[in-house]
Parts: sequence; C-alpha cells; structure tokens
Amino acid sequence: MTPSPARPQIEFREADFAQVLDASPLSFVVLKEGRIVYANARLLRALGKSLEEAIGFEPAQTIVDPEMRELARGRARGAQAGEVQPPLVYLTRRADGRSLWTRVESTPCVFRGQPASLAIAQDVTDETEASLALRASEDRYRALVDGLPDGVTMHVGRTIVFANESVARLLGLPAANDLIGRDILDFLPVEELPGAAEALHDMGRGEVPAPREYVLRRADGTRVLVEVFGRRVTLGDQPAVQSVIRDITERRRAERSQAAIYRIADASARALSLSDLLESVHAAVGELIDARNFIIALIDASGENFTFPYYRDEVDVEAPPSVPIRATFCGRLLEEGKPQLVDRAQLDAMRASGVPVHGPSAVSWIGVPLRSREASFGALVVQSYREDSRYTEADRDLLSYVSHHIAEAIDRQRKDDQIEHMAFHDGLTGLPNRLLFEDRLTNAVAQAERRHARLCILFVDLDRFKVINDSLGHPVGDEVLRVVGKRLADGLRDGDSLARRGGDEFLVLLPDTPPEGAASVAQKLIEGVRAPMQCGGHDLTISASCGIAVYPENGQDTESLLKAADIAMYRAKEGGRDAYRLFNPDMNEAAQRRLTVETKLRRSIANRQIGPHFQPILNAATGRVVAAEALLRWSPFVTGTMPPKEFIPVAEQSGLIVSLGEFVLREALQYASDWPLSQGSPMRVAINVAARQVQDPLCVGLFLAVLREARFPPERLQLELSESSHITEDEAAVDRLRALKSEGISIAIDDFGVGYSSLSRLRHLPFDTLKIDGTFIKDITTDAGSGAVAGAVISLGQNLNLEVIAEGVETEAQKKYLLARGCSMMQGYLFAAALPPGVFEAWVRAREA
Repeated sequence: MTPSPARPQIEFREADFAQVLDASPLSFVVLKEGRIVYANARLLRALGKSLEEAIGFEPAQTIVDPEMRELARGRARGAQAGEVQPPLVYLTRRADGRSLWTRVESTPCVFRGQPASLAIAQDVTDETEASLALRASEDRYRALVDGLPDGVTMHVGRTIVFANESVARLLGLPAANDLIGRDILDFLPVEELPGAAEALHDMGRGEVPAPREYVLRRADGTRVLVEVFGRRVTLGDQPAVQSVIRDITERRRAERSQAAIYRIADASARALSLSDLLESVHAAVGELIDARNFIIALIDASGENFTFPYYRDEVDVEAPPSVPIRATFCGRLLEEGKPQLVDRAQLDAMRASGVPVHGPSAVSWIGVPLRSREASFGALVVQSYREDSRYTEADRDLLSYVSHHIAEAIDRQRKDDQIEHMAFHDGLTGLPNRLLFEDRLTNAVAQAERRHARLCILFVDLDRFKVINDSLGHPVGDEVLRVVGKRLADGLRDGDSLARRGGDEFLVLLPDTPPEGAASVAQKLIEGVRAPMQCGGHDLTISASCGIAVYPENGQDTESLLKAADIAMYRAKEGGRDAYRLFNPDMNEAAQRRLTVETKLRRSIANRQIGPHFQPILNAATGRVVAAEALLRWSPFVTGTMPPKEFIPVAEQSGLIVSLGEFVLREALQYASDWPLSQGSPMRVAINVAARQVQDPLCVGLFLAVLREARFPPERLQLELSESSHITEDEAAVDRLRALKSEGISIAIDDFGVGYSSLSRLRHLPFDTLKIDGTFIKDITTDAGSGAVAGAVISLGQNLNLEVIAEGVETEAQKKYLLARGCSMMQGYLFAAALPPGVFEAWVRAREA
C-alpha cells in the first residue's frame, strides 16, 4: 500500500480544545507510541475510564478486534511519523461490552512539543451492519442461483448485469461472466424478437407476463426450447428484470412422445385392420419427426422373408412383394437388436463392403426393431432423401422410445386379425368355419324372406373317415380333409358358400336354389368326393353322405335348417351311405332325438358347453379331501341338464365317446392344476374312462401326451373304469392299463359289485382302487344284504392291498358304519354334490380356512 503523503503537523494544546472536544459527538484521542496521552469525554465514556486512568492506555491492545490490532498499531505509528492514515473501519468493544463498528482517521500532530498521532473515531455500526447484511444477501443469492438447474439472468434495460452458471451452460458459453454486458436479445433468433420485445415492454409498464416459450440460439448454432419466467425487480435504485430460464426441450419431446403413444394406443383399440392401424401409427410418428418415408417390414411365416404391410417411399414408390431378410439392411438391424441411425456415407460404405442394402441410399436413415414379448418380428424404418432433413440421435432415441408401443400395437392387431381369421375360418382347410357359415346363413335367410325366395343347406359328412385316421394316422387324415375341401369348393357356383363344420363334416349354402337343384348339386359333390385320391403316398377312395334342408319348408331360421340337414344326413348314412337325403318331417322321432342329441353334443364339445363338475372324495377319518371325481355335466336344452345316462350311450354309438373322453381329460387336468392344497397335500383327480377309449390302440400315447401338455403329475391322475364295461376280459386293453399304471397313473374299478368280474382274475389286474357302488351304500345300515356286500368288498380290497372308496354316502349313520369296518375313503352328498370347478375350489378353501 502506498503511504499517504505527509502533511504539516498541528500542535495540539489541551487548553485550547478540551472544552470543544468534550462536546463533540466524535471520539478524539492523542496517541504517543500507541498509548493515550489525551482523550475527550466521549472516548473516556466508551473506555469507562477517567482521563487520569486512561493515560498510558493502549487502545489497539484492548478495544480493537484481535484480528485488526496489529494494523491499528501500525497506523498509529505511521501517523506519529507524519503520515496521514485514511479512514478505516474497526470492530471495537466498549467498556460495557457492546461491540461497535468504528471508523477511525489518524493524522500526525504535536502534543506538548512531541510528535504524536491524533485519531478521530466515529460510530458507524448501523451503516456498516447494513452494508454487511446487503453483501451477505448478495452472496447468498449468488450461491443460491448458481446451484439452480435453471438459468437466471438479471438485466437493466436490455443489458445483462447478472447471470448464473446454468444459463451459461444452457447457451453453450464457458462461464457466466461471458454474458455480462451482453444484450438480452442477442441469443434469440429473428422470429422470436417481436414476442420478446413485447414481453419487455409489458414488464416495463409493471405488468407480470405469463411464462413464455422461446427458441434460444446456442453458441454452436444449435437451438434449444426454453420457458422463461420474467418479473420486474429493483437492483440498487434502478428498475431491472429478473428472468428464470428453463430448458423444456426434453419435456416437450416427452409430451409429444406421450401424445403419440396415446394416439397409437387409441388407434390400436379403434383400428378395424392392420392397414388402418399402420396409417394411424404413421400419422402419429409424423408429428414427432419428418416421416414422409415410412416403412413397416414384418417377418413372414417362413421366417426368411420380409413382407411390407405398410410402405410409403417417395423415391422407391412400389413396395416389393417380399424381400429375403438377408438382402436388407433391416436384417442386420434385427441381428444387432438395437436402433440404428445411419447417414448416406455409411449406407454407401456398407453397400460397397458387400452388406446387402435394399433400395436407394437415403441421406439419413433410422431403423428400429419391432419386438413382441417373444422375439423381434419386424422393423420400423424412416428415411430422408433431403439434405435439409437429417435425423439426429435425438430422433433415433425418440423413435426408439415409442417403438415398443408401436410394436405392441402392431403385434396386438396382427394377433387380433389372426384370431378373427381363426375364429371364422378352419385352420386345416382354410375354409370358413361354422360360425362364419351360420352368419352367412342368417343373412341369406333374411334376404330370402324379403324376396320370398328359397335356399338349401347341405350337410356333408365323410363316411368311415375314422378308419383312415386310425389306420393311416392323423396327418394322412388331415390331407384327405384338405383334398375333400378343395373338391367340394370346385363343385360349387360363385355365390355358394362352403364351410368346414368340424371333424369330417362340411356345410354348403345354396342361395336361390329349389330342392331339385340342391339334389343335383349334392349328387355332383358326392361323385367328386368319391373320385380316387392319393394322400401321404396312399391311394384312397372315400365316400360322403349328404343331408339337404330347404328354406322355408324345413325351417325358417339357422338352427332349424342346420338341424334338419343334420338329421337328413344321418338318414343317408343309415340308408347305406354314399348318398343324399332330403329332410322328411316324418322321419323317426327317436332317430331325430338321437341325432339331435349327437348334433348338440358335437357342438357342445366344440363350444365348450359341456364339462366336468367335481365331487370331493374324503378320508372321513381325518376330514382331508384326498381327491375329486370329474363328473360330466351337460345342459343342451333350456329346460335343464341332460343326465349322462341319456347322452353317454349316444356318444358311444356315434363314436363321439373317444373325442368326448379326451375333451373331459383335458378340461379336468386344466382345472385340477389350479386346485388348492388340502391340509398341505395336492389332491388327485379321478376321471371316468369308457371301454372304447381304452380299446383304442393310441390311448396310452394320448393320455401321456395330454399329461405332458398340461404339466400334470401322473401320480395325481386316477382313471375309473366301470366293472360292467367287461374291460377286464380284453387282454389288449388290460395291457394298456398296465402301461398307464407303470407311468404312475392309478387305476380304479368303478361301480364294483354290479358287474361280473372274476375274483380270481381281479388280483392279477392293474387296479389300485375299488369303488363300492352307491346302490349298496344306500341301505347299508338297514339291509343286511347290502351291508354284507359292502363289508365283503371292503375286506376284499384290504386283502388285495387296494384302496376302497364308498360312493353315495348320504348320512352320518352310513359314514359311521363304513368307518367301523375300516373304510375311511368316501364320497357322496353327505360331504358335497358334484360342484362346478370354481365352486369346488372355493369349497376346498373354505374347509382349509
């Protein structure tokens, strides 16, 4: 520090100044060698001393803040040496303990003929503390705003006087100081200036404008979207504007992405077809990025080619029918499994290096894999041929962000289309199925009614088709059905409708056709089916039976017409097959009922209108539910259910029993897989099996395949065969039972006591369980004969180490009787009737609670 120039010393005489100085509001003190030689009254009061006590006192040592004492001593020495010391503020302490901020100015003087220093002190506590508070406030403000993620500026007029580091980063500048002195409008593109000027004008008039969005130009020329909150403030004594600047680029991008996702989701829900959906997806993506060229490539059923359900390209206008996956850059895209942003140079380099690239090179290209939960199924491509429209990584990321929603929507729509096609078409032949046929028939009947026209229905069923399936296998049978379907289609006119009803049954709708015309068509179709065919390397000949129903004579609605045609078809079969029959209302009533039952039964199996209920089997001694028997229940009529004793014989006569048994097995295992535990243990499911099922050579493989498909433990399955089925006399069938038992499946003989099983043979058969027929349990406590039979069966089972189950237990007395004789396994109304699947599970859970 350069010392102040010396000035002439004044001579200080107490007599001349004491009275004046004592009245001064300032403190005066004369120091020699830093010690007091004179002090006025105000200073003496601050020191709490008299003049005599103060003489020789060193103020720098006692009343000045320790950190400033050495400075105070040096200034006193300098003044005594003749140097004027400029004013300096000290923190001092009065005798009463109060701390004061004191401004001290020291000047040379002569006291009693000796050089000394004269110090003049003034209390500046109020103004100093105010200044310190202001400085602290400013420091806190800067510390606060520098830590904010948002940019903060303050400008007077249009000149920036304050900026935090966040706004510097936002604008791509090295430091906040680079903004000081700049015009606040320097960072706005031309199109934003009118709006900004208007906002400044409004704030100048004292208005508080709403937050506004601006595009700012960064130092590197790129642009950023911001939201600005401005307000008028006072800086010192000048009006100023404080602005908070928030980068909303990503927020707006996310909002646009989310809006696109909502539109895609809405389109997915509303679209009537895949093409409708893709149009909506294109429109939604087009609001996010330049997507004039927009392509969806999907992997076809072979897994080797791309097809293009949606193709919009302004250069390569025509979509190729299909392209090998390996011959496209999209194929590489799927291999890498992640979105790609590629420019023209990269595309050309890839093409030159041998990477197959389909189509012309674009200036900019983005490809995104389309994935379902299982795997990638295609790609979404946008590309630009324009130099002024180049995609960025942000565009790639944006498209990647929405791509999985696009993929889900496309995958869902594809599956919906497939499901709709499957719902209305036969998967084997590709023909319309029963549902679509009935819809067409309903419409045709309505038109025929309005026009007073006639129409005919043909019900075509192949003769002895089961022999082909059983002897040559289902693949050959399937090929036969496809050939027959094509032959039937070839024999019809335009406007006629053909459908596969199921199995080996086909339906034909002949609009505007009289009975004689339908008979001619039926004969033509039968002859076409009869022609030799080669399937699976076999030369085959098959015939068909056909029933004809006529509207309105044989029915005036879909159901009655189909029923009439079905009955007529069965009459054709009964008459020797390979022929047709017109429906006759006088057909045998019993045959009609049998045919009606069979028809309804077929439909109920296809429509899952028939299914198992479950009756629990308990260990009555412990109360634990150990198993449940699946009992078939069917409600084909509005009036109620049909007892199994009525429809099971029809199923056996028609051959439906095998498919019905397989259906029940699958259904029962599906439900039993979800059963709760009973006292910590899983329950068995018992299923009744007809003799016809076990006599089928393929039954073992079928049962095991269904178990594997259902992932159901074999040890939890029990098959029940009625003693009256005479199955025990069929050695081949018994061998199949042994094979099933070796896989862990248990075998029960049902209704034991009503048949004529050889007891000597029984011990060599693969049975695990005997079930006492309910007719013996009913009178077990009142009829000695019933009790004797039951007791004998229980004893027989115990001697053969077989489990014994009593059926039809309805009273506590019957339960006690059986327990007393060592039979604890029971089922019957005493415990529960056969319950629907959900009710049965709830019943078990209630017992476990």
